[in-house]
Amino acid sequence: MRIILILFLTVLVSTSYGQKTKCQDFKNGNFIILSDNGSKTIITRKGKTQTEQIVGTDDKMSLKVHWIDDCTYTLKMKKSLSYFLQPKEIRNMVIVAHITKTTANSYLLDVSSNVMDLVIKMELIRVKP
Repeated sequence: MRIILILFLTVLVSTSYGQKTKCQDFKNGNFIILSDNGSKTIITRKGKTQTEQIVGTDDKMSLKVHWIDDCTYTLKMKKSLSYFLQPKEIRNMVIVAHITKTTANSYLLDVSSNVMDLVIKMELIRVKP
């Protein structure tokens, strides 16, 4: 019963946030994630491609973007040299990102995947290219 109540409240909160968001404003653009450990990740999303790079490293990841609805999208690694160097779990991972709230220059999202039972909350801030 407790699980049903939690699920109901989660859907209720998600629905109320969904009505106030302008997710389409963030389908393309340049963003930054500021991690708790001080690292910064630069994200560029255009059309069906998203690239990510941690500032100060040479590692760049290219991902396929698929929008499920106005506020939910999936990410999967594109096949490249770095793809084949990753463990099978990473190559097969599908990341699901659900935008829960937007502001003029940022958005909050819940991120989950098919390989972990964990939901990570994060904020992406729009930056100029």
